[in-house]
Amino acid sequence: MGTFSFWVGLCWGMIWMRSDQTISVEIHGLRSAEGHVRLALFRPSDVWMKEPLLTETIPARKGAVSVKLQAPASGIYAITVFHDTDGDGKLRTNVFGIPREGFGFSNNAMGIFGPPGFKEASFAVPASQPLRIDLRHY
Repeated sequence: MGTFSFWVGLCWGMIWMRSDQTISVEIHGLRSAEGHVRLALFRPSDVWMKEPLLTETIPARKGAVSVKLQAPASGIYAITVFHDTDGDGKLRTNVFGIPREGFGFSNNAMGIFGPPGFKEASFAVPASQPLRIDLRHY
């Protein structure tokens, strides 16, 4: 009986200690229900815009969509998002590198000549309210 109690206690403790944090995200400005919305979550230690901690793909819906991401712990994170209308998994751009699909960043951050840096898009988790990301279109 003592061994069983030990294992039950150990498993319960591991479940209780799990520190996943839910990040609620609202994406606004979807022009159509075509394709998918693709999100990527980054930590400061990740390679910004290249190697995310996790990715999520959800069906698009004209107007707005909501999604919940699971961060492994409290901390500083940043999100990139784009509306993959053609379903190829890549942000389509024109010959000058300007996006042809809707895109956005946490904090609605924007760079001057290109994407913002991690610092501009970063936010603290846990967040007190859902993050709102407004897609930009060119």
